[in-house]
Amino acid sequence: MSMNIFSTLDPDIIGAHILPRLDGTTLTAFSSVSSELRHMICNDKDLWRNICTSTWPSLLLDPIANNVISTFPGGYHSFFSFYHRNNNYYSWCPSAELIYAIDIYLHGEPFLSRVLVGCLTAENLTIVYDSTLGPRIHIPSKEGWFEYLSKNLTFSWILIDPTRKCAVDLFPSCCKSNFLGGYSRGENMKQFEIGMEGKAGLWPRMELKFDCMGGDPLQLHLRALIVTHNRFGSSSFFL
Repeated sequence: MSMNIFSTLDPDIIGAHILPRLDGTTLTAFSSVSSELRHMICNDKDLWRNICTSTWPSLLLDPIANNVISTFPGGYHSFFSFYHRNNNYYSWCPSAELIYAIDIYLHGEPFLSRVLVGCLTAENLTIVYDSTLGPRIHIPSKEGWFEYLSKNLTFSWILIDPTRKCAVDLFPSCCKSNFLGGYSRGENMKQFEIGMEGKAGLWPRMELKFDCMGGDPLQLHLRALIVTHNRFGSSSFFL
């Protein structure tokens, strides 16, 4: 759509009916079309908040995440921009209280979201949930179950630093899932583990443990989410 067409539209129509239909990446590219559009897009706080919270539902789980992001210069727009930057040079501060927003997606849709607030230290931090509440995955065939999960499960782990007012993506798209092993938990149940490791061994590792109940289609019950950092120790979430 050319800028000539946009110049004939009421700004309220653009803001209410066009911009909310675009994703963040498209909006970022769109903002370079003109200074008017850039101002409209970059300064729409509700627009970027809706984009970020729909992309990362974990941001809605704890008010502190919203409060901290609101203090960023540019708010949620800055948060979105931080996520897409090259974060190889972020330096960790183990004594700082950080926010960790974790989202897992199945077929691109939110599957599980969790938020950690605090410090990752050498001590283990465990949060226990009722295992009956853990989500299930139905896999069409027993054959190729890991390939199915590798293709359809994706991960996001974002570190939010309230002091520096910045965020960093710990699991870029280049990270791949790995099969960690499986073992029997009884005659009719087996447990499988898959994991994902961050950049160059310096970033955290995430493990998902599934109980396999068999059946056709195959039913997997997500039993545990374990996050580990090779500098600060490990944290576990049991569902």
